[in-house]
Amino acid sequence: MAVETEIPGSSQHGLAGAPPGAPVAGSLQVSVVTPDGPVFEGEAKIAVVPGHDDGEVAFLSGHAPYVGLMGYGVLRVEEPKGEIHRFGVYGGFVQVLENRVLALAKKAEAPAAATPARLEKDAAALSSMPSATDAEWAEKRLFQRETEARRRLAGAAAPPARAGAGVGH
Repeated sequence: MAVETEIPGSSQHGLAGAPPGAPVAGSLQVSVVTPDGPVFEGEAKIAVVPGHDDGEVAFLSGHAPYVGLMGYGVLRVEEPKGEIHRFGVYGGFVQVLENRVLALAKKAEAPAAATPARLEKDAAALSSMPSATDAEWAEKRLFQRETEARRRLAGAAAPPARAGAGVGH
């Protein structure tokens, strides 16, 4: 005897019994939050977060429940009407449950923060950071990852990253 089950969010008519404010069928409710407060809240057809080690992880309506680490990079949210929002995120966690994406970022910033002056300041700070001890090297590597992510957010062509590149040890 076959038993049919409905996957949450798969109905063409919305979620039966869904709480108020739940996303409509075929969309996601996305929240990007930092310790300083919310950065973005809205409906999306796709959300893409930076993977912990490399690459990206994308979420569409009906995605299986998921919890994972976010890396340093660009988080993108595309609204149902096509508008795209981009944020630089620098570590954190992402949870997907019942067509809701919650991105808890350690730090996030809008593209306006990635000015040419800021990128130059980051490059100068990175080149002057010490890396004699393991702790200094680790701090420098995290700052390098943040700087590379900010360059991607600005649309600048960052040189390809190599393991330990630019970080003496």
